[in-house]
Amino acid sequence: MTKGDVAAAFSSAGEGDIVVEGTFSIGGQQQFPMEKNTCHAAPDEQGRIVLHPSTQMPDHVRFFVAANLGIPIDKVQIIVRRLGGSFGAKTEKSFWTAMASAVCSRKVDRAVVM
Repeated sequence: MTKGDVAAAFSSAGEGDIVVEGTFSIGGQQQFPMEKNTCHAAPDEQGRIVLHPSTQMPDHVRFFVAANLGIPIDKVQIIVRRLGGSFGAKTEKSFWTAMASAVCSRKVDRAVVM
């Protein structure tokens, strides 16, 4: 595992790069997965939003995002790589991170990671 220089990365952000700072919190949890809930969202050249959420329920995330964005379900693509060690915690709680990533990505028309 390597660590980077966060301050240098922020200070070297180029023109057109958008840096958003803030706090995101989720209430209490029963399970404690080995990795946090996270999602990468990006628009693609076909007008879809492509999400890489850490979820055990990709179909449900797809329906949730499409319904809340008011877009057809075929405009939401979900890609989930291997996922393990969540002990059931990557079901419903992952929806909110995916939704926030999708909204931000559509707003700035760029890739977003949360």
